[in-house]
Amino acid sequence: MFKAALITLFFLIIESVIVFLMKDSINVPFYYPLIPLAIGFIFFIICTFLFANGYKAKVKRSKHASYISTATILFVVSMIAVAMIAVYLRADLAQTNVMLSTIIIPVIYLSNIFFYSIFYYFFSKAKIEEKNVD
Repeated sequence: MFKAALITLFFLIIESVIVFLMKDSINVPFYYPLIPLAIGFIFFIICTFLFANGYKAKVKRSKHASYISTATILFVVSMIAVAMIAVYLRADLAQTNVMLSTIIIPVIYLSNIFFYSIFYYFFSKAKIEEKNVD
């Protein structure tokens, strides 16, 4: 859990730096990339706290990675919500900078939900295989 959250945080930092460097060209305020970064950092702190308190030892490992399908569904629902908000705000999606700031960049940030579940799956699978080898 900790490693997956750390990698996801690094992705968020890279995405936020890129968006921060592009903020003038896409006409967004300076805090636009800071909000998702703050949410990702809070998520990382929560995962770190759970990891430090031994939460990993109490987790029941399932044979099926249903959390990947749950993360995929959550990602698709959040993509639809982003599109609905853009339509509700009557964003002019014909302009590239508006399309980037209202649809594409939020979807890229939200893709981290899916990436976290994939990383968590691979790290937990590696731990299970490591225990089976011993």
